[in-house]
Amino acid sequence: MSEDHRISSYSERLCMQETGEPLKDGETCLCGLNLGRMLEDKFLKQQEPRFSSEPYISEVVHIHQASKGFALLASDGFWDVDFMKAIQLVKQVLSLC
Repeated sequence: MSEDHRISSYSERLCMQETGEPLKDGETCLCGLNLGRMLEDKFLKQQEPRFSSEPYISEVVHIHQASKGFALLASDGFWDVDFMKAIQLVKQVLSLC
């Protein structure tokens, strides 16, 4: 459902190229971050105009109430850690309901 906003991704590099200030060869971070989007950090956006503040919006996903499906909403940093633990926790809680 989501898209990776790391500056190493092709789509983020294209967005930065459209700003007129593309990434240089070998450049992998902006202000020490490997992210191309900065939604609320005005200070960093002022320091680095290549950060995009355009949010990514995925297609609407419907989860039938009777299904065992669920949606786990989290920020980019969450997915850098062991997200399988969070999924296991959600499944464990759902099994108690």
